[in-house]
Amino acid sequence: PEGASWVNSDTLGLIGGYDGSVSANAATRHYPSVPRLMCRWLADHMPKDLPQGFMFTSINVNRGYAAKLHRDGNNDGPSMIAGFGEFTGGLLNYWPEDDKAKAPLDALREEDKVTIDLRKK
Repeated sequence: PEGASWVNSDTLGLIGGYDGSVSANAATRHYPSVPRLMCRWLADHMPKDLPQGFMFTSINVNRGYAAKLHRDGNNDGPSMIAGFGEFTGGLLNYWPEDDKAKAPLDALREEDKVTIDLRKK
């Protein structure tokens, strides 16, 4: 958001190296019980419309996050999101028919977006 120079955010799980390698990042190696607990929660709360055995490589954890309009650049396949604790805001907008790169962000039409209220999940 305007005026913010950084975001409280970390990724747990596997990350890709610039050389094409894939490895567990430092936070995952140092605190393996945290991603294990999150994976257990996910297994226990898997949405019915996702296939059995839904696979993922990483979990992104944010705190106090308010983003400008953007596209997540490294997502491949379905993504999931959950909000925890007490917070204000919590609205996530996405465009299911977005071509992910061909059109500029300002070409996204308000009437095409889907809004999810993370406080209600």
